[in-house]
Amino acid sequence: MADLLQPPDVTQFRAFTAGDEHALIRIYRTQYDALLAHAHEALGPELAHFRARVAQQAMLSTWDHRGRYETVEALTSALEAAIRDEAAMQRRKHAALHHGTRSHASLSHITIPSADDAVDQLLMKLHATPTDHTEALNETMAAKKQHAAAHVQSVATAGGWQKPAVLLVVAAAVIVVLMRWVDASSEEVAATQALAAENARTVSSARGQRGNVTLNDGSTARIGSDSRLTMPAEFGGLVRTLELNGTAMFTVAPAQDQPFVVRARDVIVSATGTVFTVRAFDEDSVVYVGVDEGSVTVRSRTVRGETALPAGKALRVKRDGSVEMLDEASRQLALAWVHDTLVFTDAPVKQVLPELGRWFDLQAALADPALGDRTVSLRVGLESSGEALRMLAAAARLSVGFDQDDKVVLRDSVVATPPLVKKRR
Repeated sequence: MADLLQPPDVTQFRAFTAGDEHALIRIYRTQYDALLAHAHEALGPELAHFRARVAQQAMLSTWDHRGRYETVEALTSALEAAIRDEAAMQRRKHAALHHGTRSHASLSHITIPSADDAVDQLLMKLHATPTDHTEALNETMAAKKQHAAAHVQSVATAGGWQKPAVLLVVAAAVIVVLMRWVDASSEEVAATQALAAENARTVSSARGQRGNVTLNDGSTARIGSDSRLTMPAEFGGLVRTLELNGTAMFTVAPAQDQPFVVRARDVIVSATGTVFTVRAFDEDSVVYVGVDEGSVTVRSRTVRGETALPAGKALRVKRDGSVEMLDEASRQLALAWVHDTLVFTDAPVKQVLPELGRWFDLQAALADPALGDRTVSLRVGLESSGEALRMLAAAARLSVGFDQDDKVVLRDSVVATPPLVKKRR
């Protein structure tokens, strides 16, 4: 991204970091056009109508962490990063909502507010009363308890004891179910808040890297390439929920009061003591879950119900929440990396090449895009990028070369056979 902002003067900067809202307003008003321009760049033309929203959220995010910035340059860099992060989040939301369809053109008419209107909206957002989800759930539960008790009492005064007794049992059962639902909902809200907190911990791997991390509860995570784990600061106590973007294999420490929970997009995987793997890259259309030992339960936030997954089995969850069990071949395609291999069966080169790029940090291009439609079947070890590239080239009948910038280029190695020419008599 190009240079984003003209740094504010030192006086404004000091007032901003000290919590002066007047400085926040001045900086936002001054930089508003630049924020919109670079939000437009980060979003791309298809989602450019969300640029005002991205600019506002980026400014609020920077304001929330204002005490961190020791220099003007640090503040400017943080605002740049916030715009990129907010734009990426907007793209993910859009992809999830409109997967498999074209963008809704009707959204392009969204009006971009003026600087004055944008400042007013920023202040409204800043001073909005936050929703206390836990309190709301408790109030709902209390109201339902009161309603059930009143209903039982009214029935009891209407006639004999048999019918009230039955209704009392039913009401008690309903209350128990509701209490369990509220407890589960409260735990999920608490986990969401903990994951979004400023002190949440993130562990990530770059392209071509893999690693192991021991979690606070004694569990371990083997993280695949280009992946990220986000954990609450208090992970291992009352909260054992983490968020995954990418892929990881978890070996869960048993004998814990709280279940071990992995969130991957809209999919939630719960376990007590087990070994399982989850894959959920942004570009994947599904979330994969496979179990090596023990069992897990898998559910989607978009649909009701959950699926029990035992050892030796795997499944995928589509974006609409539907679940499909996988055969062994499909499981290998998605999760073979845990055995230090990548497996491809009748896969087009245009899908294989990005996977090799992720796992080996390999930069390679096709000389002709049409070559990407060739299909290959191969098993590649994760030890050598050169060997992986050689195997792909051999399977797809390609040759490995380099362009003028020394980047790897794959070209067609099939030599056309010249046509036969009949000899003249």
